[in-house]
Parts: sequence; structure tokens; C-alpha cells
Amino acid sequence: MRKKMERKDWLALGALILGVLALFLALGRDGGRAERVQIWVDGALIQELALGQDARVPVETSWGCNVVVIQDGEIWIASSDCPGQECVAQGPIRQAGQALICLPHRLSVQLTGQESGVDIIAS
Repeated sequence: MRKKMERKDWLALGALILGVLALFLALGRDGGRAERVQIWVDGALIQELALGQDARVPVETSWGCNVVVIQDGEIWIASSDCPGQECVAQGPIRQAGQALICLPHRLSVQLTGQESGVDIIAS
């Protein structure tokens, strides 16, 4: 006993396929090309660098010390004297709009440039 698909079934299937396709297209996009690195401490911009220029930047604050590395278009926190080391475990970032955070040292390292415009996908 086989049931014939009705119009509403075809519409639901089409909507599902379009939703899955849109999700794959959105996830396949990158965050945009990053051009600059901004280093913020306690809400104040302390340094801005070009992402294309390799550098090793020690950032000393009254809360502790981090070492930020820029290399081959990526940036990461190589070392920190914070207790949890979550900032070091974040690994490298490379796309505009991404950031590295060290909460104990009130440090934020942000990539700026041409963002793709996709912030979030909701269903």
C-alpha cells in the first residue's frame, strides 16, 4: 500500500532541500580576507599590525604576559602565563572577524578586513 505524495509533501521536501543547500553554501564560505591585526588590552587598542608581516609580539599587562605570533597570514597566542592556557589552546586564526581572547589578562587579538557578511545561521 503506497501513498501518493501530495502537493504539501512536495513543498516540504523542496523547502528541506533548499535549506540544506543554503546551509552547505553558507558553511563553505570563509569569514573574509583579514588584513590587519588589532591587539586590545582592557578595552584599549594598544597596537595594530599588518597581517602580512611576520612578527612575534610580547604583550605585557599588569595582569600577565602573552606572546602573540603572526606568521604566514595566521595569528595565534604562542605562550601565556595565565592559569588555564585556554588562549594558547585556541590555535591559529586567519579570517576577518575572528578573535583570540585571554580573559585573565584582559587581552583580545582581533583580525579586521573584508568580512563575508555571514554572521550566523539559524533554523
